[in-house]
Amino acid sequence: MISEFAKALKIDRIARRILGDIERRSITGFSDSSDPVLRLITSGLAEGVFDFALPFTAFGHDPQAAISAGLYDCKIIVVNSEFEGASSEFVDRGIALNQYRFYAVAGSPHIPDHLVFASLTTTNRTTPASFSPELRAHFLQGDVRKGKQPPVSHHLLAAADGTLIEDENGNAISVNASEERVPRLPFVELGEAHYIGDFIGTYESVKTIQQLGFDTHNDYLKAFREKLADYLDARNILKEEAEEMFRRATLCPPTTYTETYRDHYDNFVNIIPCP
Repeated sequence: MISEFAKALKIDRIARRILGDIERRSITGFSDSSDPVLRLITSGLAEGVFDFALPFTAFGHDPQAAISAGLYDCKIIVVNSEFEGASSEFVDRGIALNQYRFYAVAGSPHIPDHLVFASLTTTNRTTPASFSPELRAHFLQGDVRKGKQPPVSHHLLAAADGTLIEDENGNAISVNASEERVPRLPFVELGEAHYIGDFIGTYESVKTIQQLGFDTHNDYLKAFREKLADYLDARNILKEEAEEMFRRATLCPPTTYTETYRDHYDNFVNIIPCP
């Protein structure tokens, strides 16, 4: 039904009168709704219908096998949180570099606090770590009209049994296909807390700037800006969102980004300095 409806967008007289000419057709779905997106691709029913697919927090159905079998010849990007774990079926095997990318965001839960990054009316107020910035950045990078390729894929480092390998702060490690470390969210890189990639996420052992090894808040902000610049250079966040993230880190000295989220939530969300 999904495939037939998408086909009708281009040929149905009434649809064209309402929508005009359709240049591109994209499909997305998250969590359980990622399943029909991936089944359309792996069954071949998305071929010739959708120019771009973006399933996220996804599981099951290896799209790379479908690409190799000639069942889908357009672009697909998969963005997952840490909750989905090693996501071995999605790890980029380098067999479709012009079509496929996979990104797993260390420290992020299956359902993040979207209010941190968007004006929504609800919040789960659990952790500032979110895959939302990467999702938006990679969506724009997947635009089929643009010639520039998205950044290389990155996944979470895992042992042979699929168990995630953690850094000294207990956080998952992001690596590329060569298992070289790639930038993570700046507050994850600094080790401000141990992020628990649960369904809605949480964190523990939140550190002060002194516990992080900084003498002053300005020293902390300098390090935060450097880690954020690495994340931006890796094209894992949009420039305007990177600027907002840094502003949040400056709001309530001497607290860190994570402490401000925990202790001054309204200031954090609205980007208003503490009194």
